[in-house]
Amino acid sequence: MVHNTNVGVYIQSIGLILREGTFIDKRKITQIKWNADKITRHISYVVKTHSKSLHPLDVEGFQSINKNLDIIKKSTDSQQLRLAFQGVKNTFAQIYSQSIAYLLRHPEPPEDGYTDAASSTLSNKGTKEAAKFSEYLAEEVLLCPKKVRVHIFYSTKARTELFGKFIMYKMNQLRAMHEKEVEVDFAPAALPLMRSSVVKDLMDEYEEFRVLANGIKTQGMNKADRALSMKYFLLWSRKFESARNYATQILELLTQATDQDSSNEWNIFIYITHNHSFIPVTMHVLQKGLTECLVQTAEYIKKQGNGLNYRGNWYEI
Repeated sequence: MVHNTNVGVYIQSIGLILREGTFIDKRKITQIKWNADKITRHISYVVKTHSKSLHPLDVEGFQSINKNLDIIKKSTDSQQLRLAFQGVKNTFAQIYSQSIAYLLRHPEPPEDGYTDAASSTLSNKGTKEAAKFSEYLAEEVLLCPKKVRVHIFYSTKARTELFGKFIMYKMNQLRAMHEKEVEVDFAPAALPLMRSSVVKDLMDEYEEFRVLANGIKTQGMNKADRALSMKYFLLWSRKFESARNYATQILELLTQATDQDSSNEWNIFIYITHNHSFIPVTMHVLQKGLTECLVQTAEYIKKQGNGLNYRGNWYEI
């Protein structure tokens, strides 16, 4: 369940009071403290529930914000209040100055062929996972005081489209119910299918790919063999021009979003695919080219059970 807090509204409310003049009466100080407490509560909630997927530097930033919020809740001095509030705004701006990408594998197998989303359905498992991630993302979005733009890309399989629409519905709900300034760009057929027939046309090493991919998915494989298979699989996959070129496009989008308007809005990129090989190939390119602009959602990836060289709290290639 989304914590009922739009942090941007409370920051705006504090800012309006502090801009009114040098003297702040007791009633307004009470209002400031109430707003500061709302922000503190939502930060504490997200830091606790998203602990495995928050970047360590962001956690430090939220700790700094909470320290300034504590000053705001205890102080009655207008100058001290303004300095602490400026610290809150500056740290929020720093945390949300970079775009992030969520690389998700759909929890269900794709349907045979392309089926229009209107005539397709998510299973109970697919619905639950889509709901979980949508709630998870909503909590992150409500914590950002900026305008948020969510870019949803999905493969041409109907179930990934439905998964994406679930997320889009939740973002629209935030705008209607929480007054959150959030826009959604929904891009169909943006991910390569990379079916076996496509791979055969592209690569002579398809048989090698098939053997390695099946080995990686084998449940009985021990960790050492699994890691070794993943190593060779990645060496092969770097030749895979289709996936690599698409990953480069993602990289360019992230760079553009970070360079443009980073002070005014926060960009989130979501990629949904059924494919087992797409995520590690994409991660390799992204990590090599733009590590600072990528937040790896390890908690969610682990929940899906991808098992692709997962170590500790971070998803690593």
